[in-house]
Amino acid sequence: MDDDNAPISGQCSSEMNSALKEGCAALNAIVSDTTKNTNMPSYQVINLWMKSRGQVINSTNYWNLYAGYFKDWTCQELARLGDGAPPQDGTGVRHQCYELFKKSYPDTYQDILNTYGKLNMLTDNQTIVQHTQSFQKLYKRVGSIMSNLIPIL
Repeated sequence: MDDDNAPISGQCSSEMNSALKEGCAALNAIVSDTTKNTNMPSYQVINLWMKSRGQVINSTNYWNLYAGYFKDWTCQELARLGDGAPPQDGTGVRHQCYELFKKSYPDTYQDILNTYGKLNMLTDNQTIVQHTQSFQKLYKRVGSIMSNLIPIL
């Protein structure tokens, strides 16, 4: 949907359904081709496209995730500020570090923070089966992130 078009409400006509089916097939082909050409997973291609149009797919609060990340990696994150880094934590300092963190990882900071958040969930009280399932998902996710970083390094 373009920004200048109002959303359509009510039942779609058969012509509209046909156009949607054709358009979705074309989008699927484009995403598949882009995925093959970039070696990125399709969700990442779609997320980057949505981000390039100023739209967000999920409602994850990355600031909140970063707060936990900052707490666990304070020294590393304060190093982003350089020699003039204040010794104590504060919202202003954390905000500066967060902006530098996003600048350091412009295409992957959300993946990094999502993975961090999910890894923290592994420490919750879960059954062995739940831990195993969560670990397998995260293993695949970290592998995907690393495979996308390797060309950059």
